[in-house]
This record gives sequence, C-alpha cells and structure tokens, in this order.
Amino acid sequence: HLHGVEYGGAQWLSYLRFRDLLRRSSDARARYEAVKLRLAQEHGADRKTYTDAKSAVASSLLRDVE
Repeated sequence: HLHGVEYGGAQWLSYLRFRDLLRRSSDARARYEAVKLRLAQEHGADRKTYTDAKSAVASSLLRDVE
C-alpha cells in the first residue's frame, strides 16, 4: 500500500519516528512483529480492523519511548 502524506507534516514526522524506533529497538520490532502476525491471523479478511489495531500498537510503542 502507498500512503500519501504532506512532506514535513505531522503524519510524515510520525511515520519517521516509528521507522526510527523500529530501526533502533529490537524489543519494539519483536513486539510489533508479534502483534502483526496475531492480527493477520485474527483479521486477515478485515483490512480495516487489522489496520486500526496495528495503528493502536504503533501509537503505544511511540508513547512508551517518550
């Protein structure tokens, strides 16, 4: 999937913060991977539910490092 966001905007910065978190933290990567695998099994046919739940985990990971 392709996401279009405003360059330098809040969502763009949030995506970069999350990317950087996953690059530097093996714990965050492992947690995110486990959740994505579980959600794919539970909601594989329901993309919106999967995406909403995955987004909540991403937000939680970002809050944990602030």
